[in-house]
Formats: sequence, structure tokens, C-alpha cells
Amino acid sequence: MKVHLFKVIVLIVAVCGFLMLKPNDRMLYTGDDDDYFAVASSIVYGGFPSFSNEYHHGRKMPFASAGPGVLASPFVFAFSLIDRFQDAPIAESREVDNRYWSWSVFGFHFASYFYCLLALLLLYEALRLWGSEVASFLTVLVIALGGGGLMVYVFKRPVMSHVYEFMMVSAAILLVSLALKDRFLKFHAELMGLCAAFIFLTRYNNGPLALGVMLVFLHLLRKKKIALAGPFAKMSACFLAPILLFRVLPVFTNGYSAYDQKYAGGVERVMPEMDPLFYWQRLQDIVFGADMGLIYTAPVLLLGILAVCLYGRRLPRELLFLSAFTLVNFYAAVMWRSFGSYYGYRYIVFTAMPLLAVYLMFGMDRLLSLGRGARLLLVVSIVAVLVLPLVSMFVFAANSKYGLYRMINEYGVATYSQPGYHANLLTDLRENAEWLLTTSLNSGWEQVSLNNLHEPLVQRLLLYVAPPALFLLFMSIRLREKKMAKGSSQAELHEFNAHVARAD
Repeated sequence: MKVHLFKVIVLIVAVCGFLMLKPNDRMLYTGDDDDYFAVASSIVYGGFPSFSNEYHHGRKMPFASAGPGVLASPFVFAFSLIDRFQDAPIAESREVDNRYWSWSVFGFHFASYFYCLLALLLLYEALRLWGSEVASFLTVLVIALGGGGLMVYVFKRPVMSHVYEFMMVSAAILLVSLALKDRFLKFHAELMGLCAAFIFLTRYNNGPLALGVMLVFLHLLRKKKIALAGPFAKMSACFLAPILLFRVLPVFTNGYSAYDQKYAGGVERVMPEMDPLFYWQRLQDIVFGADMGLIYTAPVLLLGILAVCLYGRRLPRELLFLSAFTLVNFYAAVMWRSFGSYYGYRYIVFTAMPLLAVYLMFGMDRLLSLGRGARLLLVVSIVAVLVLPLVSMFVFAANSKYGLYRMINEYGVATYSQPGYHANLLTDLRENAEWLLTTSLNSGWEQVSLNNLHEPLVQRLLLYVAPPALFLLFMSIRLREKKMAKGSSQAELHEFNAHVARAD
């Protein structure tokens, strides 16, 4: 692996952080964020599975998915030690106000940044099994920057589930790809079970995909004539244990109110619509809608779908089978009649992008092999495709024109929306591009300006510097180990050849 290529991705993500981190005197939004953090804080402060000392949006327990809080809890714990040392009120109980700008909440921010980089690395490693290093690098780069707003959920709304969803699906693609290449890991079955469990726990609507991942693994074992009993038992145990511990046990401990059940029971909202014109209208809204249409927020996803059509038969059917699960979330987005009350079609893209990544990379690899002209055309096309989604992410929530407001949309659904979001953006790009650039740069400068910080500089600098620095250090150590291993192997080969020569 050319480690320096992934270092470029880390540095680009760090620059996005500088441009996108905005002053927030709370570090936490109310709503789903409350539930995600409540799960983490209950684990960190020793209350789990009880939530009596946690502020959450549900009546008896958090009704948002448990996985993000579980995965973030190690980082929340590490930074909560500062809150404990300072005898901060949050160390006793988590109330509405005492969480804001706490080190514990900062730990969740740190976790989302770290896991984003980890997810991109896992996806990069998966793609390297199927194509060239350059094509893999370009694919991960365009997914990070033009795949539906991933950076928004790292830097502008980090106490959410989507970074964690993206990471677990990327991990599944890597594990399945390794199995397809006959490169089974020592604890492959256990890792498949844990991965499937957290695909479900990070977003409950991904339950079908979690089962699909395990079915593919069992199919590959049978295909390679490996006994199924042992791997199936190990995978099932590692799948069920986290679900029983982090989802089922809290329900038995806290109970589940009618209010929580109503929120979770959104089944009636995905019941089929009888009017065929409804589906045609929703398809147009999802792809071309001026609010958060995929053509503006996730053009790379549309290119991934095209790549599946072109190269679907050239790659293993198991990958195509997993890619088909994108239709589950696409159908849900159609029937929910909105894009999700925040940036982009978040119900679709963070599962779909990792699943389509291999096909997208395969297409880039074919173009790169056609010669210098094709490579130049590919680079120019990537830049052209990324301009709009990048600017769109940078200006999101910068002012009222690019913010969301509560409304009843054309389908009668109460949601947060901005019907003219990208119509406004296209107008400003055409007539006032300098203002858009200045807005992004000024926003970045405000992050490091002492006069605009709500808390000590150390928190903000840690969030800018520590996660990418940690990854760059990790990659440097890995490169050194690979060089040492290569040198050791060459020395052993030289010694063996010398021994053979002496014997002759």
C-alpha cells in the first residue's frame, strides 16, 4: 500500500475540518444527539443499563440507535476523566445544560472524527483488494468529499449515527472482500458477527443488511468447502451478544413507553402507496430536488449506480447481492417523504456509498488504464463533480439562506427543510462566488480566533490536530514495520541462497 496516498486523504479531511467546524456554544444539538450521548454517558459514568441519571429524548430510555454511543464511549470515557478531575456537574448527572462544552461531549466529537478516518482507511484497504492504488485513493477521496455530506456529520453534527454507520458498512466490505480473496483472518467469523451486530445497532433500518452480510459469509464458507458449524456458532454469538446487551437489556431494565413505541413504530410510514405517480414524483425529488437532491449533495452516488450497471457482471455476485440492500433504504426514503431534516439524504448515502465503492473504483481503474488522456479527463471530471457538493457542505448552516426551518412539506410531512437550498447556491455560485469563498474562509478563521472561542483554545486545537495527527503517526509506524519486515524477508532469502550455494 502506498501509505502516502492515504496521508493525503487525512490532510484533506483536516482542511475540511478547519473550514467546517463552526462556533457552537453548546457542542450538542437537542433531539437525536441527546439519545446518542445518553448511551455513551450511561456507560462511561457507570449507570448503564439504567438511564435515570441521563438526559435523553425518550420517555423511559433513549429511542435512537444505541451503537454510536457504545462505539464512542471509550473516547467519551478518556475525556470524561478531565470532567471528573474538575468536579464538573456532569460527573454526577447529565442535565440539559451541564453537558454543553463539557469534556465528555468533546470526547464524542473526537470519536466521530477518529472513526471517520478509520472508516476511510478500511474502505481504502478493501478497494486495494480489487484495483490499483491510485484508483482506490481517488474513489475514497470522492466518497469523502462528494458522497452525501460525510464531513457535515464529522464536523457540524458529530453526535449522530452516520459516521458510525459508514464505518461499520466499510468494515463489512473489507471483511467480505478478504473472504472472497481467500485471505481469511484468524477471528474472521467473530469479526463478521460483531460487524453485523453494529451495522444493526448504529442504524436499526440496516437490520436486513446485517443479516445479508452474515449470509454472504456463510455462503463463501460453503463455497470453499469449509465446515459451517463452528464459524456459524462463533459469528452468531458475536452478533447476538451486543444486541442483547446494548438493546434488549435496556428495554427490560427501563421499560418502553407508548411514546417511544410510537417513534420506533414508523412501519406505517413505509406502507406502499397505491398511486404510481407518487413514486415517480418522489424519484424526481430524491435525484433532482432543489432542497437536497442527490445530484447536488451526492453526485458520486449516482456515478456509483452507473458503475454497477456497467461492471456489475465483472465482479463477484456476492458484492452485487450486498449492493442490492441499498434499495431497502432508498425505499424508506421514498416513503418517508423527506430527506431527513438535516443535510442530504442521510437515510441512503452512508450505507450506499461503501456498498457501491468497489464498482466506482473498478470504473476509475478502467479509465486510468486507457492512457494519459483518459487520466487527465478523469481528474478534470472529479474536480467538476466535487465543486458543488463541497461548497454546499461548507456553507450549510452558515446563514438563514443555507439553514433549515420547520415546515410542512408538499407531502404534508412536518420536517426541517429549505426548499430552495441548492437553487440559492447555484445562483450565488454564478453571481457571487467570491462571497461564498469568503464565507468559508472566514468561518475557518473564526475557529482559531481567540476572540470567538467559547472555551479554552486547547479543546479546539485538540479537535483540529489530534485525530489526524494520531492517524498520520499510525501510518508512519505501519510503513516502518512494513519496511523492516521486507528487509528481514530479503535478508532471510539472501541467507538461504548463500546456504544453497555453499551446499553446491
